[in-house]
Amino acid sequence: MPKEALKSQQVYVDYLKERIYGVLTLMAVNVGLLMSAEKLTIAYASITIVLTTFGLWGASMLASYTAHRVAHDSALSAYRWGHELVVHRGLVLAGLPSLLMLMLAGLGFIDLSTALLADIALSVVSLLVTLAKSAKTKENSLKTAVVVGVAHCIVVSVIILLKSLAK
Repeated sequence: MPKEALKSQQVYVDYLKERIYGVLTLMAVNVGLLMSAEKLTIAYASITIVLTTFGLWGASMLASYTAHRVAHDSALSAYRWGHELVVHRGLVLAGLPSLLMLMLAGLGFIDLSTALLADIALSVVSLLVTLAKSAKTKENSLKTAVVVGVAHCIVVSVIILLKSLAK
């Protein structure tokens, strides 16, 4: 595989890692919001999602910058800044479905609980598609893929549960 194709593939891998992390975190936040939806306003839920999304993005950018400075004893080049922005956009994009659902609630099309449930459902479907894609590789059988898929679902469930309990 050409060097440029490998770089592009690695950027996509890094982006997906950030996107999956963002989806998992925001799903847990939405579960926490749903548990107290009757006491919340749409504005509060929206602010929570925006602050969580950009807080994750900022922390991730700072971690990349700091890790680079520690490991290389130099600042990030303009190319590396661009790379980090491309990769970490996955965290920001993970928040868009939540904001879309909350916007629908704000416009009166659905209520807050429905918006949060719909976003959780979208997140689950998104993760299931990603996990199904990751479970089946060229090297493994269908049986192995099912076992890996079930293991992924269990791990994701535990992560969401732990993150939701922390709220």
